[in-house]
Amino acid sequence: ERLSHGRSASVSRHFDRFMKEYIDSTARESGFSIDEDGNVVKAEKLRSVPFIAKYTDENWPMLDTLVEKDERMTPEEKQDYFDIAARNSRNRDQREWAMKERPWYKYMKDTLYPKLRVVSFNFNLHRKGMVEEFIQTEEVDTTYARGVQYLRDRDYKAALEILQDYDDY
Repeated sequence: ERLSHGRSASVSRHFDRFMKEYIDSTARESGFSIDEDGNVVKAEKLRSVPFIAKYTDENWPMLDTLVEKDERMTPEEKQDYFDIAARNSRNRDQREWAMKERPWYKYMKDTLYPKLRVVSFNFNLHRKGMVEEFIQTEEVDTTYARGVQYLRDRDYKAALEILQDYDDY
């Protein structure tokens, strides 16, 4: 749990620093304006982007799937893993200790555990200047939906190609 929390917080801090640097550089590049009386007009302050770190500890269902689909573990090793999981479903620490005693644990720790270390991003997109929160229509914008799916799939290049025309920020 501590590792998951630390990883989540670290990613959040990284993007927070990146955005602060981006906002500062954008402010420097924007220059300044002077009104008709010769007074310097303050530029509109750019809003900061909040990064909310959430974490999930010990993703056992994903590990179950990885073990099930693994091609190097023998059927007997997989069955042993699932037997341990079933016997210790309520006590995760006991489950971990029981697994550590097995010969296949080192392989699992070195090969499968790193695949559990994932970071997911949720993007909340808003349209600048939009008055209504929701616009009802009978026609689904499949292009926009495809772009959002590319974001979920972490294919940012494809998402950008589609979503850049939507004026989202």
